[in-house]
Amino acid sequence: MNNPQTRFCSIWILALVIATPVFAADNGRIEGRLTHADGWYVAGVTVSVAGSSTVSDPEGRFALGGVAAGSHSLTLTFADKVETFDVEVEAGAVTRFDEILDWDLVIAETITVQAASRRRERIVDAPAAVSRIGGEEIARQAAHGQLPRLLRFSPGVDLAQSGVYDFSVNSRGFNNTSNNRLLVLVDGRNPVLPEQGGPRWAALSVPLEEYAEVELVRGPASALYGANAFNGVLNLVTRSPRDSQGGKARITAGELDTQRFDLRHAGRLGENGFFKLYGSREESDDFSRSRVDSVEYSPGLLPMEAVPVPGDPTSLTSLGLRYDTDFGGSSLSVESGWSEVEDAVILTGVGRLGEISLEFPWARFHLGSEHWSVLASYTERDGSSTALTDGGPSFVEAWVADIEVQGNAGFADGRGRLIGGVSYAERRVDSADPQGRQTAFAAPISAEHQAVFGQVDYDFTDKLRGALSLRFDDSDLHDSRVSPRAALVYAPHPRHSVRFSYGNAFRMPTFVELFIEFPLLPAFDLSGIEGALAPLLGGVPLGFGNVRALAVGNGDLQVEEIESFDLGYTGILGDKAFLTVSVFRNNLKDFATPPLPQLGTSLGRLNPNFGPYQPPAGLSDEAIAALFATLQGALGPLSALLSNLPDGSPAFILASFANFGEVDTEGLELGLTYNPRPGWTLDFSYQYFDFDTREDAVESPLLPNTPENTFSAAVSRVGERFDASLRWRWVEDFTWASGSFIGPVPSYNVVDLQFNYHLNDRWALGVDVANLLDDVHYEIFGGDLLERRALAHATVSW
Repeated sequence: MNNPQTRFCSIWILALVIATPVFAADNGRIEGRLTHADGWYVAGVTVSVAGSSTVSDPEGRFALGGVAAGSHSLTLTFADKVETFDVEVEAGAVTRFDEILDWDLVIAETITVQAASRRRERIVDAPAAVSRIGGEEIARQAAHGQLPRLLRFSPGVDLAQSGVYDFSVNSRGFNNTSNNRLLVLVDGRNPVLPEQGGPRWAALSVPLEEYAEVELVRGPASALYGANAFNGVLNLVTRSPRDSQGGKARITAGELDTQRFDLRHAGRLGENGFFKLYGSREESDDFSRSRVDSVEYSPGLLPMEAVPVPGDPTSLTSLGLRYDTDFGGSSLSVESGWSEVEDAVILTGVGRLGEISLEFPWARFHLGSEHWSVLASYTERDGSSTALTDGGPSFVEAWVADIEVQGNAGFADGRGRLIGGVSYAERRVDSADPQGRQTAFAAPISAEHQAVFGQVDYDFTDKLRGALSLRFDDSDLHDSRVSPRAALVYAPHPRHSVRFSYGNAFRMPTFVELFIEFPLLPAFDLSGIEGALAPLLGGVPLGFGNVRALAVGNGDLQVEEIESFDLGYTGILGDKAFLTVSVFRNNLKDFATPPLPQLGTSLGRLNPNFGPYQPPAGLSDEAIAALFATLQGALGPLSALLSNLPDGSPAFILASFANFGEVDTEGLELGLTYNPRPGWTLDFSYQYFDFDTREDAVESPLLPNTPENTFSAAVSRVGERFDASLRWRWVEDFTWASGSFIGPVPSYNVVDLQFNYHLNDRWALGVDVANLLDDVHYEIFGGDLLERRALAHATVSW
């Protein structure tokens, strides 16, 4: 796409016109911040005024718009604590209410999340297994700029790195090289690659300080989020301009010739508007090595390649602009951005790709109030790549547009809450090269998706809460689906809860799995056969001059399904420890295979849409018999792979996709945070995973690509002017099988170090070292050998 940075100028003009920050004449707004007497912010407090309510965010902030002018009682409620204050609201003005609370609380008690129920709630009350990383911790790790690394030491995370910028992030098993079983959302926007269904992590390389919190909901969540919330939801929430005014710039440099620059600035625009501008630029070498003459490790299936890895450093660029405002009782947020990835190497199921240049423009629009919201977003991907296996180029332009309307209401005097909504999405992929020739698909493809969803939760007693979610999805790509989820949360004490949940979810086939026509070998020239048979053909062309050898999609693929049972505990032990425990058991079936041989499998002819070759109409019986005899004699067994594409042209169908298999999985997840004294934190996590295959295929064994045991530990110290952390993660050996990459992953240890020192209120210095002990290892069979990467950085704030 030419000059994508200018595509969204009209959005900004429209936003500034329709979002003039004015209040209703007889209404005002209440804003405030709740702080504990010990100095930390209090999240999860319900703030109620004149029939409206909200919940304080992780930084203790809250806002209520559309409040009638006059005197009101403002009520703060937190678990069993209730306190009331008098406030005076002026028409067309903002009333500040900042309060220091001397309640008997600990920080862990006020941790809040919002992805588990689509509303903010205390993590102790959440009806699902969920972990959270807050903004302060994200800022301490921000120098490395790698979003997935934030999750490396969280409980229940399957994180495998295959290069500096290439990750596979999952939860609870069955990871793969381009994982799309974990739904990723950024402020509600789905930043997926439409053709693959998963995110390109390098394209999310914005300054990490922009993220206010990172939440991972573990377990099926299609009942609220639809397709691909199969193993969970990764919910990323960025900082609003209102709450992050000022600026910051960072310069980072280090090993692999890394150079990175981050910049952001936020401020006020008009009476009640706020803006934020941010960007980053990074250049770095990667760990990728050429596989033209040899491979880095074995045994296993690690294919040789025909093309060396890109010689230039990988470069990442990102820009973003956001505008927020409030008017009456509503809020508006408009944001657009652009990212570019150049000369990167990524791992896919059919081999490594060299990304020559990919651009990712996007936009997001959110309009909402206390009881409703409208969210619309657009994400595009445009660029070219080279398959390192054979040097074949691919050009893909794809986009996805979504809109969702959601509402919520309370009932039964506040004991019940109802959330519901509808959504619509459209996706399109086109693989035409500059000359108009398709390089990965037969033709441009579009698909539409519609859904309606709802959740009701109800407090049966002060200690027992139930939640029921249901969603109906309809799409051009799969049959209609109904996804349920139910949960019970029992809290005998405000600091302890036990939950039981049941969920059913699905993963939608990707455009690649359904429609791809990708060359696996150079095209065959069979014009000699056509010439030899010319006297019998009667002038009927066979099209044998350029017969392609392809991997093709299977339009009959069904969705993958998962059914899950989860039992968990979340609690605060004493005043210093926070413990989470989850035990789960899942049943998964109808897996979509990686590309498998079209013939000679236990699954039969893998894709029945491509049967034996059919000669053109108009040939005589004599000519047809001679043609088949000649093909058999010239090609031998290869002749059985000759088929026809939908337009009738001949092609060798070497591989395709199918549904098969059923597996039971079970696991245990433990997370413990302990604060022995102020400023010190100890973190421990352990994950156990096991599986039992009920139905399998010899050619594609079902493996979860997940270790049986994983353990991590960390120690952190936050002082007045410095912070430091040392984290260790141990992963047991396991076998990896995804597409053309099958082999063992030996056990490995990763130790990361971060240190930051604040010279004063403006300047700070720091270091970030990944793989401190330089344990050379790989985390995906087929991925790069990973070594140490040490970075130093300097930061200035204003």
